[in-house]
Amino acid sequence: MALSTIILDGRVTQRLVKQTAAGNTADNDVVGKAPTLYGVRIKNLGVAAATSWVKLYDAKSATNTDHPHFNLEVLAASDLNIQFPRGIVFANGLCLRASSEADDTAGATAPADNINVVLLTN
Repeated sequence: MALSTIILDGRVTQRLVKQTAAGNTADNDVVGKAPTLYGVRIKNLGVAAATSWVKLYDAKSATNTDHPHFNLEVLAASDLNIQFPRGIVFANGLCLRASSEADDTAGATAPADNINVVLLTN
């Protein structure tokens, strides 16, 4: 996994959080504070018929048995782009992970293919 957080411009507070290989283990507190989420771009690089789910948590840390704030379905070999013009406030922090299952069980498995996630936050 390669997680990076980029401040877009020192004069503004917007950041890009980019994960090039989201997996079943959560990336915890990816912004380092309680952010507001303005946009999500997810790319499922799979060519097989493998749907994946990206889960966003309003928490400092998360596991595969925690209930996500958002559970976003991404079909194989497709993109999902969502914008929140007024923003979605995450009061505690922001964690993300990807799974090959929609539910939240201890037996959840990592996606079969690479899942790229880009978040636009403050």
